[in-house]
Formats: sequence, structure tokens, C-alpha cells
Amino acid sequence: MKNSTLYSKGCAGIAGIVLLFLTLSIPVYAQDTIRVTHNGKQVYELIQLPDTVTVIDTVYVDKPVPEHPHTGRIQAESYADMQGVQTEGDVVGFINPGDWIRYNNVVTGKSLTFRYSNAATVAGRKMQVRRDSPTGAIIGEWTHENTGGWDVWKEATIAITAQYTGDVYLTFSGSEGWVCNLDWLEFSDSSPPEPEPEPDPEFQLRVEKSGTPTSDCRTTPCTTLTRAFQVAASSSQKVNIKVGEGVFVEPQMQVPANVGLVKGAGRDKTIVMGHPSLYAYDRRSYFEKFLLHLEGGGNVTTTFESMSFDGNKKSGGNNASVKGCFAIRDRHGVSLKDVEIRYFNTTAVRLYGVDKFLMEDSRIENSSGIASSFTYYQIEWGNVGGTHTPGQYNIVLRNVDIDAPLFDDGAGMGIINGGPGSYMVNIELDRVRFNVNPGSSDSEGHHFNIEWIYTNAGNVYIHDCFFNSNISFAMEGDALGEFVFANNVMHLPEVANRAPSVPVEMQISNFTAYGNHLINVRNGAFVSSNAMETWASNNYGNTYRRPFKNWNIYDNVIETRATGNSFATGFVGGARWPVSNIRYANNRHISRASHGAAWYCLVTDDTDVATGIDISGNTFEGTFPAGSQLFDPYGPISGGVANGNKSTGNFNVAKPRAGVTITP
Repeated sequence: MKNSTLYSKGCAGIAGIVLLFLTLSIPVYAQDTIRVTHNGKQVYELIQLPDTVTVIDTVYVDKPVPEHPHTGRIQAESYADMQGVQTEGDVVGFINPGDWIRYNNVVTGKSLTFRYSNAATVAGRKMQVRRDSPTGAIIGEWTHENTGGWDVWKEATIAITAQYTGDVYLTFSGSEGWVCNLDWLEFSDSSPPEPEPEPDPEFQLRVEKSGTPTSDCRTTPCTTLTRAFQVAASSSQKVNIKVGEGVFVEPQMQVPANVGLVKGAGRDKTIVMGHPSLYAYDRRSYFEKFLLHLEGGGNVTTTFESMSFDGNKKSGGNNASVKGCFAIRDRHGVSLKDVEIRYFNTTAVRLYGVDKFLMEDSRIENSSGIASSFTYYQIEWGNVGGTHTPGQYNIVLRNVDIDAPLFDDGAGMGIINGGPGSYMVNIELDRVRFNVNPGSSDSEGHHFNIEWIYTNAGNVYIHDCFFNSNISFAMEGDALGEFVFANNVMHLPEVANRAPSVPVEMQISNFTAYGNHLINVRNGAFVSSNAMETWASNNYGNTYRRPFKNWNIYDNVIETRATGNSFATGFVGGARWPVSNIRYANNRHISRASHGAAWYCLVTDDTDVATGIDISGNTFEGTFPAGSQLFDPYGPISGGVANGNKSTGNFNVAKPRAGVTITP
């Protein structure tokens, strides 16, 4: 390795000059803070090299590599410290109440499994798992059990109540006597917590309108964000970038994986616009000519915060604005917080091959194109969410406004998935508000808030959102884990003969919906209204034409409207699509119009037998169109039940139906 030297003032030495020998490891620049340690203590610090100091060679400072927390199996005898216990070979024994054992830098999980032996018969002796100290908070406890002998070993598992990374203590309590022998212990479902994106403070870059273009963004701010990214790319450490107030017109920018945080002065204070060289309007834009590219890098954390991005979209012309804003591919851990993305031509955010993404407290406005000849979306993604993990959500939109109210504005839709052969798992939409113009020049055409079709999906949780147009689900196979649609409000248009009219298009299995309020429902609520025999036949053959099953829909409020071109359909079921195992219970239906075609609670396919049907505890209020009743009179049903449904108007809840047992 190479040694480098540095002359400095301010420290004792011959003629006030000290010669430092520093090991080549991490590059340090003249304006960095340099710290030199000896035997673990800081003995020298230089805040900034004065102009009169000469750097003979590039200076490098060693940076300690932090010890990774311990996961997996731990041999009992590998403790860091103890009180009272003894080690015999690879076993810890002679453990009495009052003793303790410490293991350093451990990651706990949801449970602890350990191998032990015990011949003691006295009841009540215990082992506690504590954090920080022998008297710290208890996060797990075990009451000893006799294994039949000190040489008879068993395994036991106890729950851990809180995940923790740090020093873990095993303490022992109870009446005097040996508690147990320990062979090994293992915390399960444990992984080190992800570090926060806080780079070292000496690697902060600034972007200000008052800077000079030749600056390295350390002593004098850069005038462009592009330059800051270029400087960051040359660093071997994480970098924070602070962007001041002003409008910054930038070309296409590659965001290095070592950028931890890009923080502006606030929405509409820091505005990043795309250069006209990025103006384009190509069908299905892929990743060319996006303003910001975050591609590759794997599991890294990059956050954009408190700033606006503007594509400069005009009111006419297909190439009058920047194609897209964020192109994120094969990078897991990007977050957009308190940002606004507006006036882009094809999409605001495009994700592909991304395992983890967060958009929070943010807004998207009119970022899906100008022409109406084809469909674009505000957010597009494919192959996202990582490994299917029930109850864990990796692709999260939280408190986000998706606002695209312009009529016929590039189809103006909300969110779409990646298309045939793709997957999307571990998705959470939490308090997302859609204001997408639902209409088009075709009176029966419409713009979806969500269109997730031709895909493999599962472990999806959509809750506490507001929709002003419908959503469409069409899966390649059964959902990989449950789809949950809960506590949402969907307010469809009130304009006569204006689609959409079916809130949730249901080409899907394993679907749960509860606590939702659907308003201005016209041609069904939770139904598969397409024909299975012909749907998607032009493009995808029989891949998506399959029966669907396992719907649990309960405790929803549905308000209907009706128009002259309504067609007979129902609140749940498959009008021309076979479905089975449907529970539709305790839903409240309110009729706001008495004209139009009859409403049915359940609609069925004309030829395939519907099985596992339970329509119970529902109420129907108001005057419905003539002929409205629980079941349509067409398709076959076998083994269905209908219990305790009530009507306060003319909806017929008692009309007999072949294949169904109806109980008032």
C-alpha cells in the first residue's frame, strides 16, 4: 500500500509543522474534516486545510468497517460476558437463578428457539430474554421443563415480543437450584434493520442558483443538480445533496446509487424542470428520455424530499413536454417524500424490477400525456414487490394525490401494472386519492383509477383511499395471497350515460372487500362483467380465461343510480363468467333511481354451475327498478344459501331460486 503525507499548522512539531503518515483507504479532499485516531482515541482533527497548506499527495483516511449484527444460530458458550454460569465443552451449565449471560450485537426476530436439558423437578424456574442489561426490558420468557435427564436434550421455542438489535441478556429466576443446560440458541425471522439514508456529514453537496458551474459543490455550491450527481458519482461514500430555492432546468440525469438524500427547500420553492432535449411522446415509453434515472445498484436507499418536478407540458402538440419523470429499475429502496410531479407527457413514475419503493405525502398532476389516441398512466410498474411475503408491503403509496382532471388528456388513467407475464406483490395503497377525469369522447369509454390486468399478483392491501373512477383486476392465475380492498370510498360520475358504471371489475380470485362506500353504481358492484369465452381473445388466448373463486365481501354500503342504457347485472358475481365460493354478507344497498333494468344481488354465468354461494344479512333500501331480486333467473346454482336478507322497499328477497335455500 502507498503512504501519503500532509503538512498542516496548529499542532506541535518542528517549526510548527507535523508530518502525518496516513494509510491509503478512502479519498479525502482539502475541504473535508480529517480525523486521526490512535489506540481508539482522536488525537488530531483538521477542520479545513488553509490556503497556505500544501497537500503533497492525495490524503486518505482509514474508516472503520462496522461490525454486522449477528443473525442465525449462536452457540451458547460464545457469550461476551456472564455471571455465575460455567462452560463445559460446548455447553453452558451450572445455571442458577440470579445468573445471567450476555450476547453482543444480536438481531432478535419473532421467536427464539434453543436446545436445552434439565433434570430438575422443582417448578417455577424461568429464563428471561432482556435487552440492554440484566435488568432491561423483557422481550421473551420461558418456564423450565424437565427433559428427563441432564443428558437428554430437547428444543423449545418462545415468542419474542419486540424486534431489537443490540446486546441481549439471558437472565434466570425462581427458587434456588439449577435451571437448565444450554447448547445453542437461534432467533428466527430476524434480519438487520435497514440503515437510515444519512451519509457522513463531510459528504454534503449543495446546489444553489448562486453557485459557479465549475464548483465541486463542496466549498461553493453547484448551479445544477446534474453537476451534483456527477460529483456524487466520484465519491466512495453515501452523499446528501441539498437543493436551494429556484428553478433548475436539467438534462437527463443519472442518479448514482450512493446518493442517500436529495432534499429541496419545499414544493414550489425548489422546482426541477426537464430540458427540451427530453421532449417526446413515444408509445409505451420504456425508459428513454426520463428526467431522472435510478437504475441498478440493488438494495440501496435513495430519498427525494420537499421539491417539485415539472415536465413543462403544454396544452397541445405530442412532443411539447418531457416524456417522464422518474425511471426506476433494479434499484430497491427509492423513496419520494413530500414531492410534486406535474405536467409530464407519458408517466410520472415508472418502476420495473423494483423490490422496494415508497411514495409518501406527495402529489402527481396531469402526467400521462396529451393526445387521446392511446392510454398512458400516472404510475406504471411491473415485476415489483420482491418475494411474496404475506403481511409485508414493499411497494407503498401513502397519502398520495393522483390528480389528472383534464378531459381526454392521454387517457388520464391512474396506475397500471407491467402487462402479460409480469408480477406485482406486497403492494399497499394507503390514503391514495384519485381525481382522474373518468370520461372520454366515447360515451361508454372510461379511464380507470387502477388497471391491474394480465399479471400475477397477490398480498395487496388497498385501504382508506378515494376513487372517482373504477378499478379493474384481471389475474393470470389465482391471487398469490389475498387481495384486500377495505374502507375505501368510490364516487362514480352522476352524469347520465357516462361510464364507468361497474366499480370493481373482478377477473380475480382470493378477494376480500369490507367497509367500502360505493356511490353512483350503475351496472354492478363487484362483478366480472366480461364474457370469459371471448375476453382478451385477440391477444392472450386462454391464459386469463379461467373460473374465479373465494370472494369474501361484507359490511359495504352501495348506492345505485340508473340510466336508460343500463343493462341487467348485479352487485356481485359473474354476469358471463363462472365464479364460486362467494360470501356476500351484511352489505347495505340504497337505490337512488327506480328506472332502468332490474338489479340482482347475485348474477351468474348462463351455463357454468355456481357453487359455494352464501348471500346473507344484506339490506335493500328504497325503490329499485321493477323485477329486482336476490338472484338472476338465468345460470345454474348448486348448494347456495340466502339467510336473513331484508328489504324496506320493493327489492324481492324471498323469491325462490333453483339451487338456493332461502331463509327469511
